[in-house]
Amino acid sequence: MFRNVAGSIEISQATASIVGRTQANMAHKSEHMMPSNPNYYDSIQRLTHTLMDMGQTT
Repeated sequence: MFRNVAGSIEISQATASIVGRTQANMAHKSEHMMPSNPNYYDSIQRLTHTLMDMGQTT
C-alpha cells in the first residue's frame, strides 16, 4: 500500500512540475508575441506571403 501512495505522490509532483513549467513557458512566449515586436511582425508577414504564394486567400 505504501508503494501505491508513494507512486501517487510522485505522479502528482511530476504533474505539478510540468504544469508549472508549461505556464512559465507560455507566459514568456506571450510577452514576445505582440504586433509591436518587429520580429513577430516580420514572421507574420513572411508566413502570410508564403501562404498566399501557396494559393491561400485572406
